[in-house]
Amino acid sequence: MATDALIASNGVLATLSEETMASLNENLPSFWSHGNPVDVLGDARAKRVAKATQIVLADKNVDAVLVIMTPQAMTNPNATAKEISTLVSSTNKPILAAWLGGQSMHEADDILVEAGIPSYKTPEQAIHAFMTMVSYSRNLEPYMKPPAIFPLNSRSTVSVPAKSSTGSSKRTIRFYPKRLRKSYWSLTGSHRPDPGLHPLQKRP
Repeated sequence: MATDALIASNGVLATLSEETMASLNENLPSFWSHGNPVDVLGDARAKRVAKATQIVLADKNVDAVLVIMTPQAMTNPNATAKEISTLVSSTNKPILAAWLGGQSMHEADDILVEAGIPSYKTPEQAIHAFMTMVSYSRNLEPYMKPPAIFPLNSRSTVSVPAKSSTGSSKRTIRFYPKRLRKSYWSLTGSHRPDPGLHPLQKRP
């Protein structure tokens, strides 16, 4: 369901690297899905799910991870939610969750949300949210840095032609870069981004 929803929204399943595949082979039972989506099997304990998620998050080809939990006799939704929550501080990639099972997953949902992980009732809702983030991020890209018009120092001047009643002349205009940058961010309504960081990067 999640894969179909992603493709229908013009998304792409990440191709896991050889290193990621090797690490998953080392940490999962031999009959796991061996591909994306990563099926950690119905008897997976919380730590196995979290370990697989951690491995996938480290893959440079992966922009985000959707973790899906279904009711199983061998699984512990709350414990799994707690283990997944510990990964938030170690990555800047979005982690999304879909804990299926209605009211029986209420406590697990609270654990995830408190940790900053958005939790959805269905995988389709999670995919829609992710693709909305991707679209929003791409729309912001033109505003993420001020336009490069003049190479300015802390206090720069430039002479421009100007006409007066006595004929042509040159007028000196003084530019203050800090004031220009402040005005730019105010006009666009954007916040100055931290160097090297982006809200979300989704590879085409």
